Amino acid sequence: MKTAVTEAITRCRAINLVTFEADILLELARLRLATGKRDEALRLAEEALEITERSGYVLQGADVNLFLAQLALADGDREKDYLMLGKHES
Repeated sequence: MKTAVTEAITRCRAINLVTFEADILLELARLRLATGKRDEALRLAEEALEITERSGYVLQGADVNLFLAQLALADGDREKDYLMLGKHES
């Protein structure tokens, strides 16, 4: 059985509606993280970031980067956290 979020992303991709795709992927990543599937959450967030960079959606990209930075911080990976911060300071 498909979840509503999975159905939404499938429909966005079917009609090439990238406006909502990154937000949906980010929410799906948050859901996966909440259910203990950290690796899948990371994969989904990185996919969302790729979409925001390709499509120029800066605010959505900031949301995704915040999520990725929070993951890095939770992992104790301060270097990765700082690298992500520096990437978007300019």
